[in-house]
Amino acid sequence: MKYSDFIVRLKDYTKDLNNDDTLPFLTNSALNLAIKKIAKRIGMKDWYMVSAHNLRKTHGQYLVALDVNIANICKRLGHDMNTFLNSYCSADIFNPKDREEIKVILGDLV
Repeated sequence: MKYSDFIVRLKDYTKDLNNDDTLPFLTNSALNLAIKKIAKRIGMKDWYMVSAHNLRKTHGQYLVALDVNIANICKRLGHDMNTFLNSYCSADIFNPKDREEIKVILGDLV
C-alpha cells in the first residue's frame, strides 16, 4: 500500500508517541497565530493576512485549477455544493505554468 506524502510525514512525526500521548492539536486561534509566525519568519509578504481559512480556501482553488471534480472538493472541505460555490470557489485565474507549480505544491494530496 502506498501512503500519501502527508501520511508518511504524519507517521514520522508520531512514531515516538506512546499510547498515553496525545497529538498536540491546536485551537483555530492558536493555529492561526502559529501560521502567521511561520509566515513572518520566512518573509512572506502580507504574513499577517495568512490564516487556516485562507490556506483551506487556496487548497480548494488549487483543486479547481487542476480540474478535480467539484463534488470531491466539497467532500474534502466538508461543504455542500452551494456553500463551496458561493464562498470558496472563484474564477480560475491560473495559467498552465501556475497549474504545473500547483501540482508540485500539492504533490499526491490531489
